[in-house]
Amino acid sequence: MQSYNGAIENTANDVKKGLKKTADRVPQAAERVQDFAADAEKALSRTAEEFSAKAKEIGQTSFKYMKENPAQAAVAAVAVGFLAGYLLRGSRR
Repeated sequence: MQSYNGAIENTANDVKKGLKKTADRVPQAAERVQDFAADAEKALSRTAEEFSAKAKEIGQTSFKYMKENPAQAAVAAVAVGFLAGYLLRGSRR
């Protein structure tokens, strides 16, 4: 019975030590996760700014083209509208 109690006590001590090690590592892991999240936020923000700038540039270029070539822009708009209508109507059949 004495060896059984000693084994239980040793196991309990081993578990206690393991939990202590794990508890000591949690703050470090949390800090790494926070650092990763901050880096990801910066990268996404930078990408969003680049995308926004590119979209604005495309919009300005398109508007300039429409002002310089109104007939071609109107024909292109009609063609896109016709194509969209055809594709949407085709999905209802």
